[in-house]
Amino acid sequence: MSQTYPYNDDYMVFDELSHRYVLTPKFVLERFGVDLVGEVNTNDGANAEIKANLFLRTVSNSVYNYLHQFSLDTQRQDCFIAKIPSLRGIILRALEAQCLYCKHNGTLSYTAVKEAQELAICPETKAELESYVPELGTTILYCGV
Repeated sequence: MSQTYPYNDDYMVFDELSHRYVLTPKFVLERFGVDLVGEVNTNDGANAEIKANLFLRTVSNSVYNYLHQFSLDTQRQDCFIAKIPSLRGIILRALEAQCLYCKHNGTLSYTAVKEAQELAICPETKAELESYVPELGTTILYCGV
């Protein structure tokens, strides 16, 4: 039986509102040994799971915003990522690299310092997004108008 795309699993979910894949706290725990939910739990009444998921959505937004700079038809890019099997692996690895980068350096895209904004995307994330996609005959970055 073949898999229907996009799909959710324990490590990455497809957010129907944004049409983007987002890592899960379980992925971060198992891959990096970092308990995001426990780390942001301040016992001040704020929901730690919501805070952890906000961080992961910010990571996803950073990656998707970067790749959207290369195309006028961003909906087409998002559709390709959602529907093409090899792109799910590419986006997972790009999100993984960006998550670790943001964990160590913060989400630099939100700073007012222009020089820091230019460092917001991890070099490994960029390299992963430059991977050849057989179904497209190119990368997801340069997939046409």
